Amino acid sequence: MKLSSVIVALLMVCSSAFAQTPPAEKWDLQKCVEYAMQNNISVRQADLQIRFAELDLHQSKQSIYPNANFSGNVGFSAGRNQDPTTFSLITTGFIFNNYTLQTSVDLFNWFSKKNTIAANDLTVKARQEGLEKAKNDVALNVA
Repeated sequence: MKLSSVIVALLMVCSSAFAQTPPAEKWDLQKCVEYAMQNNISVRQADLQIRFAELDLHQSKQSIYPNANFSGNVGFSAGRNQDPTTFSLITTGFIFNNYTLQTSVDLFNWFSKKNTIAANDLTVKARQEGLEKAKNDVALNVA
């Protein structure tokens, strides 16, 4: 008898503990669709593809400009040599410099680069439409 009353009391305490949990938040269809669009892998991949296409477009636009590179080098050399007039050994040292300037200009590939820029621009637009398609697919799957 004592054991059964303890079990009944324990069940009442446990059931009252579960009764105190707040009710779960109810989501409407709009909130479900927004959550799915933010967390869907296909939508994220489509967004990354847009970013990569935009980087390719930026790189192709920058490739039409000429390049210029400048570098410099400085060194010191020391050693012992024989003086040809006195035939004695002398210690000599000298500093040497080396500077390089390189430039490059594309003369004959301009039309190819122009067409590459146009193709990359169309790729960006296609990727944006792919993102919209992925969002629409997610919205249809959720609804």
